[in-house]
Amino acid sequence: LWTISVAGRVVGSLVCEAGTWRLSWFNGADSRLVAYAGPLDGNIEALAVTLGLRLGFPVRLESLPT
Repeated sequence: LWTISVAGRVVGSLVCEAGTWRLSWFNGADSRLVAYAGPLDGNIEALAVTLGLRLGFPVRLESLPT
């Protein structure tokens, strides 16, 4: 489980269950992020960069302890 944050605000999460990756967005998440339908392959750093480029601001993914 990873949180997705922009400017210190958590806007979504990334979960991997049984090898399947899924993004979930919270109310108020920017529509440019919500519309992302690109690949989810477990490369967390690349996903953060891709989402950041899409948004025009740095995006941070932080792993939560399980």
